[in-house]
Amino acid sequence: MYEPKSFDDLKVNDRVSLSKTITEADGALYIAATGDFGPVHVDEVYAGATRFGRRLAPGIMVAGLCTSILTSELVGTIGVSVEDRFWFTGPVFYGRHAHLRRLDRRAARRDPHHHLGGERPQRGRPRSAEGAREPEISTAETVMSKPMRKPDLRGVTVATVLPFKDDSSIDWDGYARVLDYCACPDGIAAVFVNGHAGEGGSLSDDERQAVIERTRKHIGGKPLLSGIIAHSTAEAIHQAQLAEAAGADCAVLFPPAPLGGGASATSRAPVAFVQAVSSAIGIPVSIFQYPLASGFGYSPETLAKIAALDGVIAIKEGSDSIFAYDENRRAVKRADPSVAILPSNFNWFLPQLAIGGDGILSGLVSLAPDLFVALWQAALADDLTALRAVNERLYPIVRAIYGPAPIMDMHTRMKVGLKALGLIGNADPRPPLLPVVPALCDAIATTLGAARATGDIRLA
Repeated sequence: MYEPKSFDDLKVNDRVSLSKTITEADGALYIAATGDFGPVHVDEVYAGATRFGRRLAPGIMVAGLCTSILTSELVGTIGVSVEDRFWFTGPVFYGRHAHLRRLDRRAARRDPHHHLGGERPQRGRPRSAEGAREPEISTAETVMSKPMRKPDLRGVTVATVLPFKDDSSIDWDGYARVLDYCACPDGIAAVFVNGHAGEGGSLSDDERQAVIERTRKHIGGKPLLSGIIAHSTAEAIHQAQLAEAAGADCAVLFPPAPLGGGASATSRAPVAFVQAVSSAIGIPVSIFQYPLASGFGYSPETLAKIAALDGVIAIKEGSDSIFAYDENRRAVKRADPSVAILPSNFNWFLPQLAIGGDGILSGLVSLAPDLFVALWQAALADDLTALRAVNERLYPIVRAIYGPAPIMDMHTRMKVGLKALGLIGNADPRPPLLPVVPALCDAIATTLGAARATGDIRLA
């Protein structure tokens, strides 16, 4: 007798498998029941002229075996599968074994009606046996997951900085004050954590998890993005899965280090990287476009191919060239008009928005949220005069933070500004980054003091 299971018995990444030889009799019964008389299934001559060279077992019949996995594994459990996604890594021929080797209950739900009235399920990357493009291994995978919810990133997204204590541990009290100041006000559409501004590359897995979880509790239902800064595809998948489990709504993929050797100039490796990570998670992804001079920036062709992938919802555009910005924006919109272009170059906010953008994503929003909200409102209104006026008010802060060399200190300078505003007690980064020199600290404090005097920076 089977032992009934409760919902809590189902764990993330549980795996089960089933192996079965697909017979001619199986196919005949399925085809007779469904009327699926596709020639690739029933006509040997037709099938022999295809790239498969012989008849295929119906793909949906093979996928149906996944239901038997669910049935046998979930006996005694009342559940509803909101969406099943199947990947065929190779064609399934009659007389061959089909190996169903993984069940990932990534997003089982207690409430089977939770999806009603929500978005229509977004398909990940279903493959039919007839159209498989992977190596010819007769394998299918099923993922039981909730519909992919695609957050609306139109508007201002703040890339939060993360303060540390004198011993380099995270200053959670200071971080809560930073979130109150720059993430919670009206006009802030989304929050981006664990990126460069949040020193995500210096954090452990547990710290990144804690940042996501604490931010989620603090900001409520606003879209929450998390940076994925990895050195390999496997590491990126690991980080992205942890981010999803912690409550992130979107994974922001930074180019992995090996793509800095010229691989980013062509589309093959970047597209494969994005596709691999996106396929491994149940949340959408955004792409972090680096400055072209860094060697990590993607070409318009590459960004267009990435934008065409299911699950890609935004490009954080930081090419550091207004010409490249426009070329990339055009290429992406031709590939998929729904993919959001988020201007992010500190020197180009005005011209980027004047050309066209779907929002703003910047670490500087941590320091001057009200000005960025005003800048976006002017862009929405197509009011160039208002855009220029807000840009003039923002300019001294931009120059104080981004003007002096080295530019890598920009996020530490933002911390200096937050310290000058009394929101955090320590502005030091984690090594190898270094504290800002005293003269620049004084200049930043002076600039922010002037902005407060004019009302451009307001504290509650």
